[in-house]
Amino acid sequence: GVEPFEPISAWVMLCLTVNGLFGTVASNVVWATAIQFTSPLITNLGTSLSIPVSFLADYLNPLSQNPSLDWRYVLGTVLIILSFIVVSVLPEEDPKEEEEGRRRRG
Repeated sequence: GVEPFEPISAWVMLCLTVNGLFGTVASNVVWATAIQFTSPLITNLGTSLSIPVSFLADYLNPLSQNPSLDWRYVLGTVLIILSFIVVSVLPEEDPKEEEEGRRRRG
């Protein structure tokens, strides 16, 4: 059968609005601020760290049903963490300094 349409209560509408504000608007503001302080690459890799963190949380959760420790998950987690470390450690080159170096050379 078809489910009957019912209007949304004011409480549910308030909860959806608050969730939308904090879940999207606040996260986008924090993400844009992180890009200003670092770089788009480091910000996106940092955002990707939520994948290994959620994997670890699922594995360590005592209420989780059959947490699996498949080698592919572990490999993906290690690669994400290593890529973040490598990009964070590498020195960032300033485009202005690069152009000045080219001018000096010739």
